[in-house]
Amino acid sequence: MLDNIEDVAGDGLPLESHLKGVPLILGPRRLRSPILTMGHLGTHVVWSILNARATLFLQRLGIYKSFVAIILMAGPLSGLIVQPTVGVLSDHCTSSWGRRRPYVFIGLVFCCFSLVCLAAASSMSYQEEGARFRPFTALIGILGIMGIDISVNTLSAAHRALTMDVLGPEEQDMASAWSTRYGNAGSLIGYMLGLLDLPKIFGFMGLTDHLALLCICAIVFVLITHASLFFLLRESVLLRLNRPRTLAQSITNIPVDLYRCGRTLPPALWDLLVIQFFSWLAWFPVLYYAATWVAEIFSLAHGHSAKEASAKTKLGEEARRVGSKALFYYALTGLVASIVLPWCVYEPMTARSLAHTRYESAPQNDTELNYLHGTERPENMGDDEGDDNWNHPTAGSITNAPRQPWWRRIRHGLTLAEIWFLSQVMFVFTIMLFTCPVFGSKSITGAIVLVSVLGILWSVTMWVPYALLGILVISNKSTTIGLQRATIDLRSETGTVTGLHNWAIVLPQLVTSMLSSLVFLLPSLLFDPSTAESLDSTGLLLRVGSLCTLYAATCTFRWIRTHDAAICR
Repeated sequence: MLDNIEDVAGDGLPLESHLKGVPLILGPRRLRSPILTMGHLGTHVVWSILNARATLFLQRLGIYKSFVAIILMAGPLSGLIVQPTVGVLSDHCTSSWGRRRPYVFIGLVFCCFSLVCLAAASSMSYQEEGARFRPFTALIGILGIMGIDISVNTLSAAHRALTMDVLGPEEQDMASAWSTRYGNAGSLIGYMLGLLDLPKIFGFMGLTDHLALLCICAIVFVLITHASLFFLLRESVLLRLNRPRTLAQSITNIPVDLYRCGRTLPPALWDLLVIQFFSWLAWFPVLYYAATWVAEIFSLAHGHSAKEASAKTKLGEEARRVGSKALFYYALTGLVASIVLPWCVYEPMTARSLAHTRYESAPQNDTELNYLHGTERPENMGDDEGDDNWNHPTAGSITNAPRQPWWRRIRHGLTLAEIWFLSQVMFVFTIMLFTCPVFGSKSITGAIVLVSVLGILWSVTMWVPYALLGILVISNKSTTIGLQRATIDLRSETGTVTGLHNWAIVLPQLVTSMLSSLVFLLPSLLFDPSTAESLDSTGLLLRVGSLCTLYAATCTFRWIRTHDAAICR
């Protein structure tokens, strides 16, 4: 099949191109989503190991805490730069492998190399324990951590765009659900690997450093989980009909492509980005400080501040153990929710509707595909029907369906947007209930329950927005901009769109870092040291973040009323 595309070069002139071949996944149709998204399992194993061990490893190297914070900023900064860059470059990739898999391969090689560097640095630092700071070992370790951040962001960008390239709108919700399931399972695997006595289990390898063995396990997981993309998948290949872009031209035109794509986003997509921005302003404090907050509550419940508890080795170790226990429940409830909740969505498997919007099915039989080749037109298609319904094998069209009363729809399950809205309201209620004296500011059980409930809400945050994004992008009709009437089809720029969407996630991370510093600094400025230590400043940060989620919930409610029933105007 040929999918005609026109985009705009840096000089404003159109570049004619088309996609050759129909995307194909070997295996039963019900396994398409699990096969395509399996790579998320490997990347989250890597992420969990990095998040759990990076800070302690850098401190073991003798690096100052202030410099450790700067190094860890490589994560959000690489997400801010790498994902949009990979998205734009892959949109214009003309490799015979397809548009996304070359970048998956590059990300895999770089990820494995970075894990080897981290393992080598950790092993060297273990052998040098008790010695002075070694610059070479520290340099190798820092490069390994930064390389993991960059490579995982490369893989994530390619994964998200590939899902929208290959699967149709009726499969986006389940594909996003499988991505969330794999992500939660990967976190659990990384957590359990961290608890195992790996030097004893793999004693035959002669390695005694736990982090080095974790890196080796991560390499195995990331390679195995990505193998299906190279053995069971065939991508469409991008062909340029006039002036092929060189790599240098593609890199130079990245800002232009991002601006042009952002200027043509439909209102429903722009509103989705706004909701994501304010929602993630509240989530990053949870991701950063959930375990720390549980440990602080444990210390306060035993009559000590967090600083005093850290000085008491036994109490401090017990507090950290309780914090790790809460994170385990967090990952476990998230995994269970990611399995159960997708089956509660309104028409979840067929997804003939995005919320209350009805999708016409994509062409599936040979007659319809012959029409796509231009050789035959379906007999039941009238002359007055537009071509937008038939220009891509994985894309359907959207038509407005009558909105049913909620009491009739509720028995079939909630829509994606409604589930997201309820999760945001529940986030605010849970944070306010369990972090305020209403429940008990020193309740260890309350703290663990809070983190466990947030695991359920986290699975919704990682599932619904990406499902809505995929459905909106694939179902979007082409628009015309500029005097030269260049045609912009978002389905041909899924990488660029996912890059813009990632900005709505990464920018809140940078804002949260500054907000956290301010919230933690205020008690010491307003109160004496003993009073400041006794205050639950982390709980205050979580409550401030929940106000951002409250605003995100109001935006989601407006999104449901504005776009849920009429996405295409």
